[in-house]
Amino acid sequence: MRLVPAVVTPDVIKALERVKAKTGDRWTVPFVLSCIEKGFAGLYAIMDSDSRIAWLVVERMDQGEVWMNVWIMEGKGLERGREVYPLIDDLARSIGASRWRCTGREGWGRACDWLKPVAVVYERELP
Repeated sequence: MRLVPAVVTPDVIKALERVKAKTGDRWTVPFVLSCIEKGFAGLYAIMDSDSRIAWLVVERMDQGEVWMNVWIMEGKGLERGREVYPLIDDLARSIGASRWRCTGREGWGRACDWLKPVAVVYERELP
């Protein structure tokens, strides 16, 4: 299994649309594509032999400490976490990060019970 840089294709756009529809996250597909195009985010394909099993969008965050944010993962990456996460570890190291983080629905926590949760996000919608 390996992680390779990818380019935006119609398959990537469809994958982002699936994630957006499933999660209801606030980002838009054009916004994500713009971040990738401008170099603010990286797009990777997780490959198993010659088959792509997932897309990964990541951001390098520097807030006094460098860490990598796994912004979007689409495909079989989550289900194959114990195989995929060492690849993400290596990617984080390659950008100088000391850790990586992801935010997701509760399903992430159930599927990745060996990841340590570090925060709960609360929100108030303005009246």
